[in-house]
Amino acid sequence: MAPLFKPGDLLCARRPVWGNIHPGDIVIVNWGSSINHPENVVHRVVSIRQNNLITKGDNNLKPDSEVASNDNLVGLIVAFGRHSHIYSARGGLPGLIYAHLVHLGNYIWMLIKRLGRRVYRKVQQSGLIAKVWRPTLNRIHIMTDEGPLVKYRFGTRTVARWWPQQKRFDVIKPFDLVLSAPEAPK
Repeated sequence: MAPLFKPGDLLCARRPVWGNIHPGDIVIVNWGSSINHPENVVHRVVSIRQNNLITKGDNNLKPDSEVASNDNLVGLIVAFGRHSHIYSARGGLPGLIYAHLVHLGNYIWMLIKRLGRRVYRKVQQSGLIAKVWRPTLNRIHIMTDEGPLVKYRFGTRTVARWWPQQKRFDVIKPFDLVLSAPEAPK
C-alpha cells in the first residue's frame, strides 16, 4: 500500500462490519495461500459488487484478480503509527481521491520518462553535447581473467568500461552523451 504505508508502519485495525465498508476504505483480506497473493493483504476497496469487495493496492494499476467476501475479510484499517505518531488512515471518499491522485501522479511520471527518453536519444544522436561538454576522463588499462579491460574514470567514479575482446562497452548516463565505444584492436 505504498506510498500511504511504509515498511515499519504499525497498522491499527478493527473488526470489520460488512455493511459499514465503503469504496476507499482500507481492509485486510486473508486470501489463504493462493498463487496470486500471500496470506494477508492490505488493500483499498475500489468497489462493492453484490456481496464481494473489489480491492486494489494504491500503487497497483489493476484490481486484485480475486474478490474479497465476508468470509476472508480480516480487518478494517482505521489508523497507522509511524515514528511514535498516530495518523488516521485515509478511507472512504478521501481515500479513493488519494488513490486516484497517486495513480495520476504515477501516470504523469511515466509520460515524463517516456518523453524524456525520446528527447535524450535525440540529443545523444545529435552529438551536440559532445561538442560542448568535454569532461576530463582518465583511462585505466587492466588485465583481468577475461582479458583486457579499460575503465574510464571521472574523478573517483568509474563511468564506463570497455572489454575489447568481447566488444562490450558499458557507459552510465550522462557520459553516454560524450563517450562511444572505441574501435577494438585488430
